[in-house]
Amino acid sequence: MGLTDDDLTRLGKTARVKPEHPIFTDILESEAGVCSHLSENDCSVYRERPLMCRLYPFYVGVKADGTLQLSVDHCPGVDLPEADLVDDGYVQREILPSLVQDPDYLASLRKCVESS
Repeated sequence: MGLTDDDLTRLGKTARVKPEHPIFTDILESEAGVCSHLSENDCSVYRERPLMCRLYPFYVGVKADGTLQLSVDHCPGVDLPEADLVDDGYVQREILPSLVQDPDYLASLRKCVESS
């Protein structure tokens, strides 16, 4: 998973690698596809977790016309009876605050889309 500059700042880290993706400064370490910060199903950096973790199961995608789109990835909690309803209130409460914490993310994504 990619990390933005703001993610690195929150995690108290500096970039080690430069992924091919223009938005991300580094990548999150994993072992056998499992995040190195996951310990017995608990996130050890939950308060400082990267933006992509904050947005999960959503991700920001790009439509064919270049506009940004909030999409949903497969999530085991989707369609469970006790799952939260994803409505405007959910987006306002759970998604927008995460994007506000990392304002450069959407700007970087937009710049990437416009230059391609």
